[in-house]
Order: sequence, then structure tokens, then C-alpha cells
Amino acid sequence: MAHGESWGLGGSPTVGLLLIEHEKQDIFRMQPAPEIRYEDCAYCFDTPHRPIRVYTDVNPRLTLEDFFAKLQINYPDRV
Repeated sequence: MAHGESWGLGGSPTVGLLLIEHEKQDIFRMQPAPEIRYEDCAYCFDTPHRPIRVYTDVNPRLTLEDFFAKLQINYPDRV
């Protein structure tokens, strides 16, 4: 039996981000990466680090459509 990819449904907004239009720039903002203090596991924004994307809008419909498509591919008789 074929096995599909393994993604936890709660941790897969990456799928939605990969499937969304490349031109759409208004769903994230660029900001310096925080430093993590290991003593108390807190974020520290005192020193500027490399820029990272912070996404503010993830489309859950794309994530769920990808999930159901993978179920259909891997278990066509059960869905």
C-alpha cells in the first residue's frame, strides 16, 4: 500500500503558504529575527539579526484541500 506524506494537520500552514500566489506580498511582514535567551526561553529584540518573514494571514482552505487530496490519492476506496 502506498504511503503519503506525513504532516500534522495543526502544524501544516506551510502547505498553505507554498500554494498561495507568489505575488501576494500583503500576507507577511519582514522583521529582524529575535534572539532566544536560553535562561528563560524569552525572545530578545535588542540586537538586530537577519530579516525573517512573519506571516499574518494563512489560508486554511488550501491546507485542508491539500489534506483531502492526499487522502483521496492514498486511500481512494475509503474516501
